[in-house]
Amino acid sequence: MINPKILACILSFSLLSGCTHFTKHDANPIPPTNRLIVFTSHKSEVYAPIIKEFELRTGISVEVQAGGTTEMLEKIKNGEDADVMFGGDVQNYTYYQDYIEPYTASESSSLDFRYLEHHDSYTLFSQLPLVFIYNNKLVNNQRAPQKWSDFCDESWKGKISFADPHTSGTSISILNAFMTLNDPTYIDKFYQQLDGHVASGSGEVIREVSTGTRLIGITLEETAKKAMLTDSNITMVYPDYLFVISDGSFLVKNAKNKDNAQKFIDFTISKDAQQFLSSAMYRRSVRQDINQLTALTDLADYQNLVPWSNFRQEEILQLWDISTKINK
Repeated sequence: MINPKILACILSFSLLSGCTHFTKHDANPIPPTNRLIVFTSHKSEVYAPIIKEFELRTGISVEVQAGGTTEMLEKIKNGEDADVMFGGDVQNYTYYQDYIEPYTASESSSLDFRYLEHHDSYTLFSQLPLVFIYNNKLVNNQRAPQKWSDFCDESWKGKISFADPHTSGTSISILNAFMTLNDPTYIDKFYQQLDGHVASGSGEVIREVSTGTRLIGITLEETAKKAMLTDSNITMVYPDYLFVISDGSFLVKNAKNKDNAQKFIDFTISKDAQQFLSSAMYRRSVRQDINQLTALTDLADYQNLVPWSNFRQEEILQLWDISTKINK
């Protein structure tokens, strides 16, 4: 029997290289004239192999538009052509229900719903804990943030990397975590800690901390783990209270390529795709039947796993904008 870890490496390499694929393709794939428009907030290293494999298996030609979660959801709200939204905290979807067509994916019964109830407005894709990071060349590990409240310590003022929540869904989730643990005034306190500097996007947080432009930040476990593979300047800390972002996808209402969109959503939670997700992407699978091969903390046993409060995107952005104007 092949060692599961070896098998996972073979699977990861085959998908990324494009030489071979998850499984043997159907003899008569769907003609490539079929189209699908996917809006995504995933980074290219996440969406590209998933979409490429989907195209190869089905013959469906996928057009991709990528950007921040809030940015892409606003484009859907404004009527831009899209069939699927792929990525972003599913709590962000709350304010876009009028643009979602409910759909239950074909293998939904295989999903793990320990952390939230099933909702046919969206389909889960992966689970991503929020973690702290710091530049270990410039910050002593004894001084590095361990608690959410540490980010409002005066000593860190002007040294925190944080992305604009108007473009980053992750940033909205971070601010929601502050509000869940504390009260709305924490957004203003946190904004003042940034000392006028806001990163253009979530991807900039790793770069700024790595280069020492800023010393600490909050990001996704997946992002931190990947950065640490090649960047010795980055160290990750699990915070005192752990919040988990559940990202997913949804079928856009009145999608022109509805059938293809449903096939894509089904594929994102297929066992092959979820196995690749777990073994190659440092993401936690949402399926019950996937062995998490990466050496990550088991969330089920994490003492301080915190359920989200009601998601308050509009309130968060209003408070953020008020802080921006007051502190200019």
